[in-house]
Amino acid sequence: MPARKESTVRRVIRGNIIHRRLMLGMSQREVAEELGISQAAVSTWETPTYSKIPSTERLFGLAAVLKTTVAALTTPDNFVTKADIDDDLRHVQVRAS
Repeated sequence: MPARKESTVRRVIRGNIIHRRLMLGMSQREVAEELGISQAAVSTWETPTYSKIPSTERLFGLAAVLKTTVAALTTPDNFVTKADIDDDLRHVQVRAS
């Protein structure tokens, strides 16, 4: 079965979460601890093969932890360009290996 193509909305949210987290020098574990959730939950938001994105309620907490707004996390080109997202994703994938 071929892999599902990631939606644009999901890619934007995922990219903004990763980019903002890295800009603040935070690990997935630190974000998870601030939110009172598991690191695995944060990882699913940042991994393209998962279809999960944070719930609306969780987005508000995540925005606070990442010192931004929900609008900024969900809007394309707010923090990042496609090249930034691709670069961040390569960084995250290398660290996960």
